[in-house]
Amino acid sequence: MDSFFFSCPLSPCSTNLLLKDCDLSQAEFTSPSLGGFTFTRIVFQVPAWSCSWDLNNSHYIYAGLQNGSVLVFDMRKTAGPMKSLVGFTSNPVHTVHALAQTSSLSSGVKTILSASVVGLCQWNIDSEER
Repeated sequence: MDSFFFSCPLSPCSTNLLLKDCDLSQAEFTSPSLGGFTFTRIVFQVPAWSCSWDLNNSHYIYAGLQNGSVLVFDMRKTAGPMKSLVGFTSNPVHTVHALAQTSSLSSGVKTILSASVVGLCQWNIDSEER
């Protein structure tokens, strides 16, 4: 099985969280402090094309899927996504980027951008707006 690294190998919030290995069907995470031991695995039901760590909280990771959806994962509960966001189209999401919380954004609202060939989509995760 061919594997590759998405654009989020090291968590920006914690140097102890690393995307160890990834292919279209799953992602494995490790911690250098655990000696490279895989401590969690996320299995995707639809091939994943992109992913991004949350820039404000190391517990959250976002995955853009081949069917145009974006999944929101809490690394503490990886049995399934905590949210599944349905995109405007069914085109693959090739880029997902979490925005850092600033004074210009609503307080406490997680915001991500996703992109496919038809354009950009902004998601306000906590308020379920896009």
